Amino acid sequence: MLDIFRGLKNLVKVSHVKTDSIVFRLHYSISVMILMSFSLIITTRQYVGNPIDCVHTKDIPEDVLNTYCWIQSTYTLKSLFLKKQGVSVPYPGIGNSDGDASDKKHYKYYQWVCFCLFFQAILFYTPRWLWKSWEGGKIHALIMDLDIGICSEAEKKQKKKLLLDYLWENLRYHNWWAYRYYVCELLALINVIGE
Repeated sequence: MLDIFRGLKNLVKVSHVKTDSIVFRLHYSISVMILMSFSLIITTRQYVGNPIDCVHTKDIPEDVLNTYCWIQSTYTLKSLFLKKQGVSVPYPGIGNSDGDASDKKHYKYYQWVCFCLFFQAILFYTPRWLWKSWEGGKIHALIMDLDIGICSEAEKKQKKKLLLDYLWENLRYHNWWAYRYYVCELLALINVIGE
């Protein structure tokens, strides 16, 4: 089972050059990892167990009935939620199905849960993918290894001067690049609000 989750550890890579905010990194790493983990857990029935267990008799094999409940749906009766458990009903909402159709509350989400979690994980990773393709290593190139402390002071001063000169001369040429960053931040925020 652990082999299934080893691929998710790549989402938590630690880089010494930060090209985005901490909130942005949490969304594309931790949130995606959690959503993908739950999606994998749900889809790996043989490790976790059945996603649904229907009450069955000995006349119908358990696997057949569970598959039927998985594909069709299940329901509870609204009128049976208020009755005393163990006396009138075996469990709140569960009982004889002689109620009318308006009394039934259907649950049809079972088979779509793993797909919804996977789709949410894709939505959380999309801003990261866009930003990574738009940024293209520009910040790492601009740093010119100034984040590594092995350089001599003269070399650091030279690199800082080159960086400042470049930024001053190209002050207004990188606006489109900044707008793209804000679009990715906005997409990450929309993912959180929509969640």
